[in-house]
Amino acid sequence: MKAISARAAWHLFIVALLILAGFAYLGDRSASQYASSEAWVSHTREVESQIAILRAQMAVASSAGYESYADPSALARYQQASQGVDSAIDELRSLTQDNPVEQENIRKLQPAVQNRMQLIAAELSSPAQLPPAQRQSLANESSAAALTSGILQDMRSEEERLLAARTTVSDRTYLRFRIVLAVGVLCVFGLLIFAFRALLTQVSQKAAAERSVRKLSAHILRVQDAERRRLARELHDGLGQIFAGLNMELEVLSQSKGLDDGRIQSLANAQQMAAEGLSQTRTISYLLHPPMLDEFGFEHAAKWLVDGFSARSKIDVDLKISQPFKRLPDSIELVMFRIIQEALTNVHRHSGSVRAEIVAALHSDRVHLTVRDFGKGIPLDLLKRIEQSTAESGVGLAGMRERVAELRGTFAIHSTSHGTVIAVSLPIAEEDQAFADGGPDAQPLTERARDIDTRERDFGAFSRVALEM
Repeated sequence: MKAISARAAWHLFIVALLILAGFAYLGDRSASQYASSEAWVSHTREVESQIAILRAQMAVASSAGYESYADPSALARYQQASQGVDSAIDELRSLTQDNPVEQENIRKLQPAVQNRMQLIAAELSSPAQLPPAQRQSLANESSAAALTSGILQDMRSEEERLLAARTTVSDRTYLRFRIVLAVGVLCVFGLLIFAFRALLTQVSQKAAAERSVRKLSAHILRVQDAERRRLARELHDGLGQIFAGLNMELEVLSQSKGLDDGRIQSLANAQQMAAEGLSQTRTISYLLHPPMLDEFGFEHAAKWLVDGFSARSKIDVDLKISQPFKRLPDSIELVMFRIIQEALTNVHRHSGSVRAEIVAALHSDRVHLTVRDFGKGIPLDLLKRIEQSTAESGVGLAGMRERVAELRGTFAIHSTSHGTVIAVSLPIAEEDQAFADGGPDAQPLTERARDIDTRERDFGAFSRVALEM
């Protein structure tokens, strides 16, 4: 999957919002329709419930009329049932205002119910005897009961018809609502999968780009070290030899006869400047790449660097190296040396500290290096840029971090107003450990240094040819 552009991502985001808004609208409409259909179903069931209540109240009133001879409380039960009948009829009339068929049934029902209730009341008025007229009222009450039962049955049938129709509508609305929700969820799920895949693609491409940048940074650092080695050799073998030869020629001239005092003094000054030029050339050459790092290892090179730095900067540096400290692979020793060199340069230029501490410790599978000063520390914004950015690779602290990252080590900076601590830990591979322990296959130091010089000389010649093309 190809990565999408920022413009395409914005378009996709807008389309996703529109789709979500559309499904939200459809879902809201479906939910409203479903709620409305369910309300009509509930309304129909409420009407049926009121019809059942009316039937029950009339049954209670009728039973009170039949039990009046044996139960003195029949009149009270009748009165309570009569009030319930009136209330049920009023509630039915209110519930069925929108249904003309039910309104017509209620119009027929009300006089029939009133007639039946009057007949029941007549039965309760004279419980002690049953004249023929009273027996006729019982027959009329039975006829009225049949009439009201028929009307109530018609009302119930109408409500059952409405309930079936409204239930069908409710089921369809519910099904439509579920379909809208399912399609919406599937669309959102599809958009999330697409966005997630696009994000994974962006992350993988970013990681690949970061790996490429790291490889380029590591290559630049290696080229830088190779160029330093080449320049150091050329300074030592070229310009250094010129100054040495010049100093010898001046020495010969100073021993010539017939020179006046002024010329003798000029030759002495020239000889002193030639000696100073030779000394500075050697110092610069050794700072670029000290030959003792290849010949004698990190421990001696670090002591030489610290002694020269303390003499030039007047900063007291306490170097502590755990014993015994064996030889390490060239890559590790070079990184440790460059870290100390860059850290001491920063101490001299930026920290304002008058002393520093360096601790190097060799363990079974790792080597640890700590450089500490007691100055004013690193500004927080600068420290964050160094920790987050790789644009400054090869320069200062960022260069240290890239060198350590190339060897899969850890690099940490802790800085406060009381000073800065740089902590480095580098792993030693098994084959590197065999070299550090001086295994049978370990190459002699002088031969290894000679091989390295040969490779670097070939690389330097190639670089010059490439630059001239």
